[in-house]
Amino acid sequence: MLGLINQREVHLLNQDGHVKIEPLDSVQNMDMVKSSKYLSISRKFVLFPKNLTDDRIEQYFPVYPNEQVIHDFKDQSNYQVSYVINKAFVNFFRQGHHAASFINELTSHVICNDQTCTFILLLHNHAVVMTKRLNDYLFYNIFEFDQAEELLYYITQLYLHLNIDREVGRIVFMGEIDTESKIYDLFSVYFRHLEIDKSRIFKSLIES
Repeated sequence: MLGLINQREVHLLNQDGHVKIEPLDSVQNMDMVKSSKYLSISRKFVLFPKNLTDDRIEQYFPVYPNEQVIHDFKDQSNYQVSYVINKAFVNFFRQGHHAASFINELTSHVICNDQTCTFILLLHNHAVVMTKRLNDYLFYNIFEFDQAEELLYYITQLYLHLNIDREVGRIVFMGEIDTESKIYDLFSVYFRHLEIDKSRIFKSLIES
């Protein structure tokens, strides 16, 4: 079990053959929740190289009295993350990370070693989007969306901005998606190379 936190809500993330997200109040044993880790998908975050010392997130986002700034880094990563979490959520879980802390793990697909790949992690109407070309990260952001068409618009605009050919670039989906979903069906009309990767997401997010 993994807590899933955005700027407003807490949910629980399970994998029972597929990704399943449940509201926090559906759980009977709150002690089990408090012993779990969390994953933040807050859109109020800054990702920057470890060797930079200027980590004042307040330069980029307002931080309100009910919010706490957390500075997050993993030893094997070349990046660190500063993000904002609601203070009411801090004591729900034992420890946690922001999704951006897993940028290396989530973009390590072997087929993308010599290609431009856009990785899209879908969790509770949020899309964690990472574009990588060889060893360079071209883009990282988190979008919140209501309809599949909104996500399609974001990604087509990203391709235009980065000058990626939709006939060549590869999209790797993770999380709440399968080949029968509306998102996959819609994207298959506009992008030639699509893949769903469920092999590493929970090993990276839960065991780290």
